[in-house]
Amino acid sequence: MAKMYSARMIGNKTGESPQQVNRRLEKHGLIKKSNSGEWELTELGKQFGEKFDGNNGVGGTYARKWTTIKWNEDFTNEIIAAYKTERGSTGEA
Repeated sequence: MAKMYSARMIGNKTGESPQQVNRRLEKHGLIKKSNSGEWELTELGKQFGEKFDGNNGVGGTYARKWTTIKWNEDFTNEIIAAYKTERGSTGEA
């Protein structure tokens, strides 16, 4: 199975926060906010990413569940290359 990257992992490679990565992905039509405020994959995004459910393995009051969108390695490499090109063309570090 190919390696998958979350917005946090992509941000670690580009110097962006996960929120900044998600805003860029939204701008390019890959994710959108659901009515509940969670990120959802668009039809385009489903070609490159998947949703993964996680939980802390604890029951009762301390139970916590979350969903993470992760992107395939080839697409992630394209995101990183595009980020570097954008930063290089604007002169920003």
